[in-house]
Amino acid sequence: MDIWSFCESFYGRQPVEILSLRLQQENNVVVGLVIWFCWHYAHDRFIPINIFKQAEKIISVSQQQLILPLRQLRKHSLLQQQPHTEKIAKAILQAEILLEKNQLELVAEQTAHGIVSHISPETVGLFDYLLWCGVNDAEQAVYLLYTHAAASLD
Repeated sequence: MDIWSFCESFYGRQPVEILSLRLQQENNVVVGLVIWFCWHYAHDRFIPINIFKQAEKIISVSQQQLILPLRQLRKHSLLQQQPHTEKIAKAILQAEILLEKNQLELVAEQTAHGIVSHISPETVGLFDYLLWCGVNDAEQAVYLLYTHAAASLD
């Protein structure tokens, strides 16, 4: 299953969306990285630390330059009491989603060569990432996300 098909199935699950948004808002977790980790987990693949750093860099550039400014614009547009406010916000959201799709496909393509099929001291997972972001309930979050990741392949 390609990463975007997985994303639609995985993120379309209400508990995943709610938790992902909470992690994003409270801990600055990048949802694209969460999806990327979960996609690899669901396919029994492991991520070496150097590949994670590469993925983080790819996603960070896109986040900072494109997605976050659009997200701020969308939120600001919703505060305006003008005609077509909701239509404008929906159009901006569609642009955000398209950029996120491009971001996920790019990171999947550019990091594919380094993903491994075995765990080792050089591999990292979602739990590590959430701890680095300061998530207090990282273990519970990973359990919920990985459970839904595995089920998303069905």
